[in-house]
Amino acid sequence: MIGEFLERRLGGRILDVATGNGSFIGFLRHYAAPGTTVTAADTSSTALRAVAGAFREDPVFPVRASGERLCFLNGTFDAVAVANSIHHFSNAGTILREMMRVLKPGGLFILREMFRDGAQTEPQKTHVMLHHWWGDVDRLTGVIHNRTLTRGEIEAIPLELGLADVLSTVQTDIETDPKNPENAAYLEKTIQSCIARAEGHPELIAQGESLRERLQRVGFAGASAVLAVGVKVQVLRQRHERRDLPPF
Repeated sequence: MIGEFLERRLGGRILDVATGNGSFIGFLRHYAAPGTTVTAADTSSTALRAVAGAFREDPVFPVRASGERLCFLNGTFDAVAVANSIHHFSNAGTILREMMRVLKPGGLFILREMFRDGAQTEPQKTHVMLHHWWGDVDRLTGVIHNRTLTRGEIEAIPLELGLADVLSTVQTDIETDPKNPENAAYLEKTIQSCIARAEGHPELIAQGESLRERLQRVGFAGASAVLAVGVKVQVLRQRHERRDLPPF
C-alpha cells in the first residue's frame, strides 16, 4: 500500500536529511517519478563524497547542512525523508520541525527507523543488542548515538507532526542468512574495533565479547523497521497564534 502511494505521489524535489552514505536514496528513486531530484544533506564531508561517487550519473546533489538549521527556504521541497537516523539526533524535535518547515503544504514526509521491541527473531535481537552496545561505545567519545526507539514511539512521530493521510508498515528482512560468512566477517571486525575503543571500560569490553559469542551462536539479521509516510497539511494562521503548538 505504501509503495503504491509513493508511486502516485513521490516526485519533484526530495530532501534526504542525515543521508549518510545515501543508502535510502535508492529506495526514494525507485518510487519517484522521472525527473525527480534528490538533495542529500549531511554534516559529514566523507559521507557526502561517498554519495557523490555513488550517484555521479544521477540527479542527486550532496549538500553539507545540519538538520537543526537547514539552509533552504520555507516550502522548498515536495518531499522530505529521514532514514535510520532519529536515534542519532541530540534534538530530534528541532530537526523534524526544520524538515516540516522546508516541506511544501501537500508534500510528503517519509520516515524509516529500526525499532528495538516487538516480535524480533533471535538474529534480529543480535542486531538490536549490537546497535545499543555500539552506541554505548560511541558515546565514550562524545558521538551522539542513542538507544533505538520502540515501534510505538516511531509510529507516533507522523501523528505528532500533524500529518494527514498517514500510512505505516513494518519492514522485516526474514530472507537474510543470519550466518552469512561475509556479513559475519564484517561484524567481527566491527566488534574488534569497538572493543579497542572501549579500552578502560571493562564492562563494555565484556559486553562486546559476549556479543561476539552470540553472533557466532545465533547469527545476525537486520532489526525490523517502521516505514511511515504522511502529507503536510496547509497550516492555518490561527495555529501560529496558539502558544502550545510549534510554528511549522
